[in-house]
Amino acid sequence: MKIVHVGLGAKGRRWFEAVARFSGAQSVGAVDSEPAARIWINEQSPRLPFFERLDDALRDVRADLALVAGEPATQVEAASQALRAGLGVIVVPPAATEVSGVRNLLMLAEETSRPVFSASSGKLRSVYAQLGGLVRKGWIGSVAHASMISRSTYPADDRLAQLEYSQLFAQGAEELEAIGMILGGKPQSVISRSETPAWGGYRNGSTTELFLEFEGQVHLHYQGRLVPEFGEEEIWIEGHKGTLWTDGLRVWWRKRGWPRFLPLPKPRYHAPELTVLGLLKNQMQTSRALQNGGNGVLSAVALVESAIRSDRNRCAVSINEILDATAIPENPTSLRASGATS
Repeated sequence: MKIVHVGLGAKGRRWFEAVARFSGAQSVGAVDSEPAARIWINEQSPRLPFFERLDDALRDVRADLALVAGEPATQVEAASQALRAGLGVIVVPPAATEVSGVRNLLMLAEETSRPVFSASSGKLRSVYAQLGGLVRKGWIGSVAHASMISRSTYPADDRLAQLEYSQLFAQGAEELEAIGMILGGKPQSVISRSETPAWGGYRNGSTTELFLEFEGQVHLHYQGRLVPEFGEEEIWIEGHKGTLWTDGLRVWWRKRGWPRFLPLPKPRYHAPELTVLGLLKNQMQTSRALQNGGNGVLSAVALVESAIRSDRNRCAVSINEILDATAIPENPTSLRASGATS
């Protein structure tokens, strides 16, 4: 599959490098208005056509997919242009700041019969997949509570780092989607607060603290922060039969009543971006890919929109109430409202 890259900030560059390592894909063009992006592409792939405008790229190169990794406020428009040109679309989450924008994008995808995929690689990390498997196998019984602390290394001069709610856009959305996969439930409501320390050079919202309620009254306490260097993370999952813990590299398990944790075998490493590309290559021509990919795009934006509303209004926000107001193409299932205060 031939891919044109739209947006070459920190996230877009990561995906460009992943495509270069994937034997089933070829980069055929790059689009970005920033001079630094042109310099970077010339260093990585000097012969690759580079454009400042997407419509020029769509006119001059032949591609199957557009990989859109720009600012959330511009991703929907870029993805819509690609769909109208007959391309499939891969969007790096979150694809927008509000569900309404994604709703329009998915309606256009249905009209053009072209797929929209979510390039969400976080939930495919090897250690996350291992955690999710242990939870589903009942190693700690029914989950009661989980917590995640994430300090993510991210360049302060990147465009996402300079946006309001920078942590949610740069890292939080994918991490929250990943923890949802691990816990195996749908998020119902959120209470969120964002702020920015005086140091670091990031814009408002470089730190996020939220409480997320999932189906089954499972609660997550999440703390996320963008840092210039020395990133780290840890996840605790408490169940009725024990506890799972990870530092992002390896998983430890403690059965209830035991005095200490036991290290579990390290999972075999699989590059998550390459896994995503392999799945997309196999599914991009099927209607199932449109439905599953579209819902993944939508859920990430719904979570981000809910967190931003909660921070601005200083209240709990029901994620399902936001989703209930959205018509999802090819998915008539109605989502229940959680009843949280909004």
